[in-house]
Amino acid sequence: MQYSRRSRRDIGEIISYIKDLISPKIGNRKILDGDVANSLDISDGKLYSCKSRGVIPYEDIVYFCQKENISIDELLLKAPVKLNL
Repeated sequence: MQYSRRSRRDIGEIISYIKDLISPKIGNRKILDGDVANSLDISDGKLYSCKSRGVIPYEDIVYFCQKENISIDELLLKAPVKLNL
């Protein structure tokens, strides 16, 4: 299956998605970009730099997905992933 650019998330959407994923662990407070950086095991500065340049830190996202047992496809793509098994 081919995905267009419109079906991929940008860095802002990825950060929002990660915030949704980590919010149950954080509790009843606003989830900040720093919380996302901590979850990705990167500095706040690196996340800010990626966000301002529109760059996705793929390697850090791969490790996060492995650590949290999350599908990288579902994190990076807007459409839910359907497997044809």
